[in-house]
Amino acid sequence: MPADVVSGPDEPRVVNSIQRFIDIWRDPALAAEVARQLTCDEVDALVALFSVVGRADLADTWIEAHSPGDDDGDAHPVLLLG
Repeated sequence: MPADVVSGPDEPRVVNSIQRFIDIWRDPALAAEVARQLTCDEVDALVALFSVVGRADLADTWIEAHSPGDDDGDAHPVLLLG
């Protein structure tokens, strides 16, 4: 995780919380099961978090799992993907 993402006295707690979140949400089976049920905004929020902590691979996993449920014209910001 990039060191400049968080700093200050709560840094260890924040980093641990983010790592726990990633540990749970990185499961491709979870993405396959859940991603199509989420709105584009919800998936984009996950993608943004994964991207900012250097996990573009997870961002891609969630976009790929969500995309088959997209309507015509739905788009996800490519700039978030790495």
